[in-house]
Amino acid sequence: MVRRIHAALEQALANPTLNTLLIADGMEPMKATPEQYGQLVKSDTERWGQLTRSLNLKAN
Repeated sequence: MVRRIHAALEQALANPTLNTLLIADGMEPMKATPEQYGQLVKSDTERWGQLTRSLNLKAN
């Protein structure tokens, strides 16, 4: 299932019009394998988790 979604996403991101719309909305389209994306989520969770804990931030 993940591979099918990834293939569909790659196909969609090959469309220059879609990329232009995403960028205009403030998004940064990036191509990554499912494994690379998983690693990005893991590293971002660790990084931002440390910051929120150090500042004692809580979600409302």
